[in-house]
Amino acid sequence: MSGPPWKSQLCEMVQPSGGPAGDQDVLGEESSLGKPTMLHLPSEQGAPETFQRCLEENQELRDAIRQSNQMLRECCEELQRFQGNQREEKEFLMQRFQEARSLVERLSLEKVDLRRQREQALQEVEHLKRCQQQMAEDKASVKAQVTSLLGELQESQSRLEAATKERQALESRRKLAQLQVAYHQLFQDYDNHIKSSVMSSERNRADIYKTDFQAERQAREKLAEKKELLQEQLEQLQRDYSRLKASCQESARIEDMRKRHVEVSQPPLAPAPAHHSFHLALSSQRRSTPEEPPDFCCPKCQYQAPDMDTLQIHVMECIE
Repeated sequence: MSGPPWKSQLCEMVQPSGGPAGDQDVLGEESSLGKPTMLHLPSEQGAPETFQRCLEENQELRDAIRQSNQMLRECCEELQRFQGNQREEKEFLMQRFQEARSLVERLSLEKVDLRRQREQALQEVEHLKRCQQQMAEDKASVKAQVTSLLGELQESQSRLEAATKERQALESRRKLAQLQVAYHQLFQDYDNHIKSSVMSSERNRADIYKTDFQAERQAREKLAEKKELLQEQLEQLQRDYSRLKASCQESARIEDMRKRHVEVSQPPLAPAPAHHSFHLALSSQRRSTPEEPPDFCCPKCQYQAPDMDTLQIHVMECIE
C-alpha cells in the first residue's frame, strides 16, 4: 500500500541537488573564525555564475520547504478534521447505540406488559364466556317462566271475561225483572185510579147514565181493549229495553222527550180515553158538566206528567 502523494512530493522537495548545507557550513566557518575566509571557488570567470546558481537553488529549496510546511499544515488540519469527524461519528453511533439499547429495553418491558395484558384479556374472555352461558341459561329459564305466566294470565283473562259477561247478563235480567214489576205495579195503580175515577163519576151520575148502561159497557169493553193494547205496548217496551243502551235513535227520542218535558211549563191536556170521550159526548147531549182530563200522576212520587210517554220515562228513572 503506497503512501499519500504529499509525502513523496515532500521527499522530493527536501532533497536538493546542490549545497545549501555547504553554504551553511561556509557561513558557519566564517562566523566562527570572526574573519572572512576565502571560499574554494572556481576560477574568477566562473564564480559569479556559480554563486548565482547557488542562490537560485537556495531560493528553490526555501520555496520547497515553505510549500512542504504548508502541505504539512493542511494535512495536519485535514487529519484533525478527520479525527473530529471520527469522534463525532463515534459519539453519534454511541448515542444511537444507547437509544437502541433503551428502545430494546422499553420494547422488552412492553412485551412483558402486553403478555400480561394478553393473559388478563384471555381470563376476561373466559369469564365473559361463562357469564354469557349463565345469561343464556337464565334467559331460557325466564322465558319459560314468562310463557307460563302468559298462559296463566290468558286463562285468568278468559275466566274474568266470562264472569263479567255472566254478571252483566244477571244484572240485565235483574233490572229487566225490576222494570217488569214496576211497570206491572204502575199499570195496576193506573188502572185502579181510572176505575176509581170512573166509579166515582158513575156513582155521582148514576141517575143520568141509567139509560146509557149499554153504551157504558161498550166503553168499558173499549177500555179493556185499550188496556190490552197498553199491555202489548208494555211487552214491546220490555223487549226494546234490552236494546235501549245500544240504540241511538231511541236515546235521541228519549232526549227529545226529556227536553220537551223540561220546556213545558204547564202540562197540556192529553186526549181522554174512549170511555171519557163517550161520557163527554153524552154529557154534551144531556148538557151536563164537562169530564175532568186523565190524571198522569206517578204512583211513587206523585209527579204530574203531561202525557203517557213522559210518565213512562219518569217511572223508569224514578224506579232506578
